[in-house]
Amino acid sequence: MNCCTRHPDSRAAWRCQRCKSLLCSRCAAPDGARVRCVGCGSFAEPLMIRKPIPPFWSMLPTFVRWIFRRRGLIEWLATGAVLGLAAWLVRFAGVGTVAAVLYLLLFVASFMLIVRRAAEGREEMPDEVDLHEYDELGLVLYRFLLATAILWIPTLLGLLYGEAEAGLLGNPVLLLAIGASVLYAPAAVVAAIAGRSLGDVLNPVQVLSTVTRFGRDYGVALLVLLVMGGLIAAVRFGPPGAALAGLPVPWVAEFVIETISLLPAWLVALSLGRLIFQNGEELGLFSSKSLLVPELPGARPTGVLERPEPELPGEAEDDELREAVRAGDAQAAAAAWAGRAPEDLSLSSELALRLAALLSGAGEHLQAAGICRQVAERDPQDPLAPRALYTAARLLVEMAGQPESGQALYRSLAEGYPDDPLADKARQQLGESGDRSTPGPSPDGAK
Repeated sequence: MNCCTRHPDSRAAWRCQRCKSLLCSRCAAPDGARVRCVGCGSFAEPLMIRKPIPPFWSMLPTFVRWIFRRRGLIEWLATGAVLGLAAWLVRFAGVGTVAAVLYLLLFVASFMLIVRRAAEGREEMPDEVDLHEYDELGLVLYRFLLATAILWIPTLLGLLYGEAEAGLLGNPVLLLAIGASVLYAPAAVVAAIAGRSLGDVLNPVQVLSTVTRFGRDYGVALLVLLVMGGLIAAVRFGPPGAALAGLPVPWVAEFVIETISLLPAWLVALSLGRLIFQNGEELGLFSSKSLLVPELPGARPTGVLERPEPELPGEAEDDELREAVRAGDAQAAAAAWAGRAPEDLSLSSELALRLAALLSGAGEHLQAAGICRQVAERDPQDPLAPRALYTAARLLVEMAGQPESGQALYRSLAEGYPDDPLADKARQQLGESGDRSTPGPSPDGAK
C-alpha cells in the first residue's frame, strides 16, 4: 500500500511526474480531466496496480445469470434447437452425412465463441449482439481443426477401416484416439485461440509444451472437462435420454437433449477461456500493461494549488504539445516540439510514446528515439519502460542508421528486464545482428 508523502496516514492515489511525491486527495488538485501536484504544480499520474485475475469458478454465478437473461436464453435455446434438428436429421440416409458435419461445425463454433469471450477477460457475457466477435470465428475454427488433426484423422481411419462388428471396445485405434482427446483437446483449444503461427497449431509437441507451463491450472481444466463430460454422457445415455427417446413427436427429444447438454459444454468452454486469459502474458496475447488498473479507482482530488502559476515557463507550451499528441496531429506536434531536447520531456509515458510515433512518421527518427529513451531512463520502474527501450532501439537500428546505439539499447532491455516478453525479441534482434555479448536464447529459441 502506498501512503502519501505529506500525509503518511492517508493512502496515495497519484505520483507527481516532476517531484515524484506520492499524493493523496488533499495533495492533488483537479485541472480539467487531469490532476496536478499541489506542491510543485506539475501534472500527476495515477498509481497503477496489476488487476487480479479471478479463477473461472468465481465467474460461474455471473455466467449462469447471463444464460438466463434474455440474450443468453435466446442464444442457448436457438443453438440447442439447431443442434437438435441436425441430430434428428442424421438418421436419414439422404442428408445424414451433411447433417452430421453441420452439427459438429455448429457445436464447435458455439463452444469456441464462449472460449473467446472468456479468453478476452470479459467479466460478463454480452447482452447485445456484437457482430465483431464473429469476424475471426472462422479462422479460429480452421485453426482448431488443424490443431486436432492428430486426433480426428486416426479416428476417421479407425471408423473407415476398422471392423464394424467389433464395436467401440474392439477398435483399439478409436479407443486410443478418444482417450487422447480427453488430454489433448483442451490444449488444442488453447492453440486455436493463442497460436502465433501455423507451426504452433500443427506441432503437437509445441501445443503440449505450451500448456504444460500452466501447471495446476491445466489440471483443473481437465478435471472440469471430465466432470462435465460425465454429466453430458449421463444426459445422453442415461435415464433422461432413454425417457426422451420414447417421445412420439419428431425432433423434440433431440432438442431437449442438445439444449441440456450445452450447459456443461459451455462451462468447459468458460474454464478453458479463463485458463487462456489467466496465462495471457505467457501466451503473448497481451502485455502486463493491459492488466494495470488504478490503485484507488474512486479517488478524487480535492486539493488547491499552492502555486497557481506554472513553475516552468514552458508549461503552457507543454499543454499545446499534449493537445496535439492527443489529437494525433503530427504537424502540430512536431511544431510544438521543435527546439526541445528529450531531457525537456514532461509528458506522461503514454503520451511521450505517442509523440515519438508522430515524430517518427514525420521523419524525425532520432528525435523519436531520444524521447523513447528518455521515457525509459527517467523511471526504470515504469511499466512502459521496456516498450520505450525496444522502440528506441528499433528506430536507431532500422530508421536512423545507428545500429551500434540501437544494439546497446537492445542489450539494456535484455539485461534490465529479462522477464519481459520484449526482452526475448531484443535477444533475437541481437542474435540476428551477430551480437553475442548478452546472455539469452539463440535466435532459434527466441520467441
